[in-house]
Amino acid sequence: MAQWQRDWDSREEGVKGLFTRNLFPKASRTRCISNPYDIQVATNHGLCPQYLRKFNLLDCSCRCGEDSEDDVLHFVARCPILSHLRQFIKRDTTSLQILMQPHLRREMRKILHFVHKNESVVFQMNT
Repeated sequence: MAQWQRDWDSREEGVKGLFTRNLFPKASRTRCISNPYDIQVATNHGLCPQYLRKFNLLDCSCRCGEDSEDDVLHFVARCPILSHLRQFIKRDTTSLQILMQPHLRREMRKILHFVHKNESVVFQMNT
C-alpha cells in the first residue's frame, strides 16, 4: 500500500489518472468502482464531446452550446438540455459528491443513460 500511495502521489501533470487522483488522493483497497457510469464520473472519460474530440473519435459538441468543455460533469450537472432529468444534482455539485451520495449517484446514472441512448438529441456534429 505504501508503494502504491507513493506512485499515486508522484504523478505529474499530463500523466493519466490526475482527475481521479484529485477525487481520491489516498490509495485504497476498499474502494472499487465497477458501474460504467460511475467510472465515467470518476475519470472524466466517457461518451462526451470532450473525450471524443481528445481521441479524434468524433468532432462534436453539446447542442446547448453553453460549455466548451463538454465533459461528463457538464451533462450530469450543468447542461440545460438535460435539466428535466435533474432533481437533486445542482450546477455546483462535484464529482466526488455525486459518487459518495447514493441518491445523487442514482440520478447521475439516469442522466448518463439518457445521454447514451439519445446521442443525436444531445450532440451536434461540428463542421
